[in-house]
Amino acid sequence: MDLSGTITGIDPPCGRVVLLRRWRHEAVVAWSTLIDLLFVDGDHSWAGIDRDWRGWRRHVVPGGAVASHDSRSVSGRPNLDSRR
Repeated sequence: MDLSGTITGIDPPCGRVVLLRRWRHEAVVAWSTLIDLLFVDGDHSWAGIDRDWRGWRRHVVPGGAVASHDSRSVSGRPNLDSRR
């Protein structure tokens, strides 16, 4: 598992950040807290994205947001399923 990424968050009112150093399909098994913003950097295949969505969506509050890594085109990089 590559742990070299950097995550930066800014939320002055009352934010809290939880970073799970586990595979997302393992972490969801024991997860029980509601989520306002979920950022997933996981399997970029369509099957992996579907598995993530089915596992995590019940934890995202109504009106919450889900962000996916590599979800836009970048010059010089391949377009992965996550772009769809």
